[in-house]
Amino acid sequence: MSSRYMSLTFRISAVSLAIAGLAGCGGGGGSSRIGGDESPTVSITANADSVVAGQFVTLAWDSSSVTSCAAGGNWSGSKGAQGKEVVQVNATGDARFALQCQTESGGSVTDEAVVKVLGRVPASIDFDAVTFDVVKANDDVVFTWKADNAERCVASTGSDINSSWTGERDAVGFETVTMPGSPGAYLYSLTCSGENISETTEQVVINVVPETAPVEGPEITFSQRPAGVIESGVPVTIAWTAAGAAQCTGASEPADAGWNQVLGATDSYTRVFEEPGNYVYSLSCANEQGGTTIENLLFTVRPAGPVVEMAFENGLQSAVMPADGSISFSWEVDTSAESCVATSGDSRWASAFAADFTNGFTGAYTAKGLAPGVYNYNLSCKDTSGKQGVSESLQLTVGNVAPPVGEFTLPVSIEDGWVTVDWVTDGANSCVPYSQNWPEWRDLELENQGLSGPVKVQLPPKADGTHLLDATLVCSGPGNTQTNITTAFSVDYVTITETDTDGNPVSRVEQTLSEPAINLSAVPSRVGAGENFAIVWDSVGADSCQITETVGSGWVAGEVATRGQQDVTAPTEPGVYTYSLSCAAPATQEPTTANVYVVVGNASPVIERFETPRTDVAGGEEITFEWRARNVLFCEGGNSGVEGWTGFFEQSAAGSRSVTLPRRVDDSQYDFALTCGLPGGPKTSDILTVKASSVGNECGVLDNNRLSRLLTNDVVDVRVGSIYSGTGAPVIIGDGESVDENAIYNITDGSMDTYARLTLPLGLLGLFHSYIDVYARPPLQDLGVLTDEMGGNKDIGFLIGNPNQALQLSLLGLDSLSQVTGVMPLADGGVDIETGDRNYDNTNGLELNALYLINDRQVKFLSMPVDETQKLMGVRYALQGGLLAIAKMRDVYGVCVSSDLN
Repeated sequence: MSSRYMSLTFRISAVSLAIAGLAGCGGGGGSSRIGGDESPTVSITANADSVVAGQFVTLAWDSSSVTSCAAGGNWSGSKGAQGKEVVQVNATGDARFALQCQTESGGSVTDEAVVKVLGRVPASIDFDAVTFDVVKANDDVVFTWKADNAERCVASTGSDINSSWTGERDAVGFETVTMPGSPGAYLYSLTCSGENISETTEQVVINVVPETAPVEGPEITFSQRPAGVIESGVPVTIAWTAAGAAQCTGASEPADAGWNQVLGATDSYTRVFEEPGNYVYSLSCANEQGGTTIENLLFTVRPAGPVVEMAFENGLQSAVMPADGSISFSWEVDTSAESCVATSGDSRWASAFAADFTNGFTGAYTAKGLAPGVYNYNLSCKDTSGKQGVSESLQLTVGNVAPPVGEFTLPVSIEDGWVTVDWVTDGANSCVPYSQNWPEWRDLELENQGLSGPVKVQLPPKADGTHLLDATLVCSGPGNTQTNITTAFSVDYVTITETDTDGNPVSRVEQTLSEPAINLSAVPSRVGAGENFAIVWDSVGADSCQITETVGSGWVAGEVATRGQQDVTAPTEPGVYTYSLSCAAPATQEPTTANVYVVVGNASPVIERFETPRTDVAGGEEITFEWRARNVLFCEGGNSGVEGWTGFFEQSAAGSRSVTLPRRVDDSQYDFALTCGLPGGPKTSDILTVKASSVGNECGVLDNNRLSRLLTNDVVDVRVGSIYSGTGAPVIIGDGESVDENAIYNITDGSMDTYARLTLPLGLLGLFHSYIDVYARPPLQDLGVLTDEMGGNKDIGFLIGNPNQALQLSLLGLDSLSQVTGVMPLADGGVDIETGDRNYDNTNGLELNALYLINDRQVKFLSMPVDETQKLMGVRYALQGGLLAIAKMRDVYGVCVSSDLN
């Protein structure tokens, strides 16, 4: 074993002993007397040495030879000579309940009960939505969730929508929820808590796009599928046929890589499910016409062997009790259980269970007479065939337990842009990473509960120069204890340009470690107001260190040794406090600074303000959010569907963020969630809903990435012509009910409820054809007044219906579109029209092929690309008879220009 590791082990042990000496004691004591009387007495006791914040303590007292009594400390008021009272405690730390009684001779006697109040652990929630790439309005989405340490959960939505996702939920479950009928980004929340568990909220955001025109999807038929409840360890097959499907895609929760991929239209999938729990397998199949069908398979996997259930009186899996106290938990096993094994550090548990198991499959056990420490109660059973069920475990913390300790190995090592970070801990249940300036460390998923290293972490991209990085571990231990350990170091970034074998310059960034490096720990990092804790530090390459700012008592600004430990008294005001240490090396100009934070008292995260000046804006506008929070170290934005909001914000307690709302062709709304909290601890959220108006889809074109504008009679004129004359002969013009040549103006009236019906009664050998011109009204030189602010890839065309599909006949009647490039006024008040090349993309000689519209009238947008090299003065639609045409009809609703959103 290296000398460095031996030294580290010694320091951890020393800190453990120091913290054990700082731990307080609970209960009551004898009275102290002020005055000369010997006979008067007072005694007060509490029913618990330690409780969790928010719980109740029962106080009992008795006195003799006194005239009156008054409470002090954490309770108040006049009290009788004897009595009992239930008091709720909320602030962490030592709660002191003093009772002073006056004697008949004018003296007084006093006694005090001290109860240690522990912080509440946040609820641990796993909340997910099983979705494919696109979620459409009114689609069904399956939510899955699990909050193992919570007693209850509440579902809610971030917007005022009519959703079934509201109200109380079990701590574990899955549920199908129908999405809103309007597009937007919708937030769904799950808030869980318990008697000893602080309220925590997790959220998912679903981006909902508009429903497409109704196209029937393929029918999915399952020949094999799992039952609602299946047994672990048994192969399960999902087999299906999706008639007419081009392909199918799988999605699942928990994620299954074998299923989450492209699958066949007729296919099967087999898997053995070993882990009990709830599972969702979704299958989405699509045909070439764009129709999609989604089927969800929801099922529960139960253990193959006997199921075991254990819980304390409050239904939780963990509990805390004083050293001289007692607590009970219940157990229950399946009637299929043949044999069971009970283990624990509590030697009474195994024999007590064995005795009860001979009499039945349920029972209760009372733990008592235990020394301070952490005790795990384990139970597993087998059935008559030898199948092993899943083990159940409870954790009991007795008395005041020393917090976890740990330390990073110094120095870290750097190679090819990666840092190797190593650490050890003692007494921790789990550790989670955190950093203000190193996102690659903050986002790590640590193995082995984060209890030890090493791990390789990529360095963040930086400009040339020296940059400070910090890595913190928030380590939780038994009895709600917590410790923070931090390492901080600097990295020099240098860009080196070299020449390759072809003589071309090639640049690379070289990163090297710059001394000094620091370790800094707060043990514990969650304490009561005015309570003692220890700050431990070490450094490499430093010749001096100093405390940069005074915090509380014992951490005073000034020079300190390069390695040490200091006992510190926490401030009396609850809050989150940062303790900083800065160390310098002789060869470096900039010192290295490390920070650890300490949570004092009942300091829950609070978002005091979260606002934006306007919540009703136009698509494409920039909006700014501002917030202020307290008792937090970080704030982050949820997945709102808007670029620039999601992720970690460098500002925590106060900040602002500006984002630009997407340009969409429909009215949309976005739920912006702000979550602030403490790493490895509680967090809180607030939500602002912003509604964004459409940037314009006047034509109703069914494409979420396109905007559109109608050409109306305020800027354009319309006319019908033919090869014979400037009139519409041989086309009959009407409004769908009667013949009316003025109905032609319905094309430019801006309404999708009116149209002009053009009928070609007979066409033969290409001798008959007519056209519709919609053109810029002189003196307009082009249609830029409508199109200049539109995006790229413009199309122009007509909104046309085909009302006589069953009766009409048209062979080789190739209708066409042409861009109007010139409009020249004539002396008689008419105009001469110039057009570009004809476009036949929308026809095949027999029927129209174009994009359906939202209005579901079988109206199509027949369009052609706009030639940006020529003037855009309008568009011509040529209605041709072809080889033979009988009763060829077109209902023309309007003329439209569409473009990309940007």
